[in-house]
Amino acid sequence: MLENKIQIDLDKNLYSKIAKEYTSGHYTDAIKTAILYLTECIREKTDLADLDGYNLITKAFSVKNPLIKFNNLITESDKNEQIGHMMI
Repeated sequence: MLENKIQIDLDKNLYSKIAKEYTSGHYTDAIKTAILYLTECIREKTDLADLDGYNLITKAFSVKNPLIKFNNLITESDKNEQIGHMMI
């Protein structure tokens, strides 16, 4: 069953935030709730509580001075991966 698969694949805290919406078929609402939850996680991990949207994401995942990084940012491929995650 898809519900069980998604619950296994997602972080338990994230799934608990979206479970009611997701299981009732309100997928768009579940996605919005997930984005808001992940935004709060980014704020907590970076101490950027006063930022939101574009300013939060570009500061948190900056290639030049990232607060959250996905790799060593040495090669062009590393930098492209960082930018890709930032854009998602």
